Amino acid sequence: MSTAEASTLFRHVTADKAALYRAIMDVFAAAKRQYRLQLRPDEVLAEASWDGAPPAREELAMALAQLTEWGNLESQPDMARVATLNDYYRARFLYRLSRGGEAAAAGLAAFE
Repeated sequence: MSTAEASTLFRHVTADKAALYRAIMDVFAAAKRQYRLQLRPDEVLAEASWDGAPPAREELAMALAQLTEWGNLESQPDMARVATLNDYYRARFLYRLSRGGEAAAAGLAAFE
C-alpha cells in the first residue's frame, strides 16, 4: 500500500462529518471484535453511539459509500432480503471493514 493510499484511510478523522464517520467505524470495529464481519446499514444505524439525533438513512448511505471510497470499508450487494423484483433492482449493500480500515481503527484505538 502506498503512502497516498494509506493516508486516505484516515480522512474520516478530519473530514467535515468526522463524528458521523467515527461513529460508523466504531460500530464496525466493535462488530469485528464480536466476529460479526458484515453489517447492513440498518444495523449500523441501530448500534452506533450518535452525537445527538441519528442521521437520516440517506445520510448514512452516503457516509458508508464515502468510507468505502476511502478504503475503510468494503461493500457487496445484499441479496438476502430480496422479496420482490423492485427489491432486486434497488441497491442494497452489506459492509465490512477492509484490511486497511481495520488497521486504521486499531491505530486510532491505540492513539486514544
